[in-house]
Amino acid sequence: MSRDEMAGKSMLLPAQFGSDSDAGMLWKDCSVLYWLIRPEDLTARRFEKAIFTWQRC
Repeated sequence: MSRDEMAGKSMLLPAQFGSDSDAGMLWKDCSVLYWLIRPEDLTARRFEKAIFTWQRC
């Protein structure tokens, strides 16, 4: 699903990971990784429908 297709849809955030130098998890400078999924896909356990995106600080 593209970002355009995601627009206006209800999405859940089941996973979010921020950069943490103490844990040895660094993505670029201080990025945050996100996985999003529509509620009906989560209920039906269609994890292949999850969307990954990230945000740079």
